[in-house]
Amino acid sequence: MESTSKKIMIITNNPEILKEFIRDFNKKNSSDLMFVESFLDEVNFSIVTYANTSVNQLFKFGCLYGGHIKKLHLKGKILSI
Repeated sequence: MESTSKKIMIITNNPEILKEFIRDFNKKNSSDLMFVESFLDEVNFSIVTYANTSVNQLFKFGCLYGGHIKKLHLKGKILSI
């Protein structure tokens, strides 16, 4: 059975932080998230694709990524969320 790639859009002001977070998340959770591209405009977002990542893993990713960004913001490592 062949997997179909799906995509999600993630709001982010720093695509490099997202790329690094995806690499770490994939290693720890055996997921297949892949950064595709970023659009920096009035609303900055990135496109991420996946094929075999479950909805539960996507939810976990979103929660953890949001917490990671908030932590970096509180430490003063990034200016905006």
